[in-house]
Amino acid sequence: MGGPPFLGGESAYYLCANRNKQSITLNLKSEEGKEILRKLIASADVKAKNMIVEVEHPTIQNLKLTGSPLKLSKTPVTIRKHPPKQGEHTDLILQHIGFSENEISNLKSNKII
Repeated sequence: MGGPPFLGGESAYYLCANRNKQSITLNLKSEEGKEILRKLIASADVKAKNMIVEVEHPTIQNLKLTGSPLKLSKTPVTIRKHPPKQGEHTDLILQHIGFSENEISNLKSNKII
């Protein structure tokens, strides 16, 4: 369990944050679960709260992502870039932690990355 305080075995924060909300667990490997998810996504609340955001992606057409639950009036949350493709930022990250371009080239030629 998380930290105190608790009420009836549940975290007080959890109870407060989820007051008057319902939850559901779906099996997305089943057709029934997928259909329920499609209906939820199409619901007015999801659209009204901008919870599904479409972003441009170099290989996935019309990529839909979950929008932020934070709705701030003076500093709105935005999705500025698509999720990275596998390996898209590897060189940059390795350079940031101190690898030279020669070391990165060696890692690539040895098929380590």
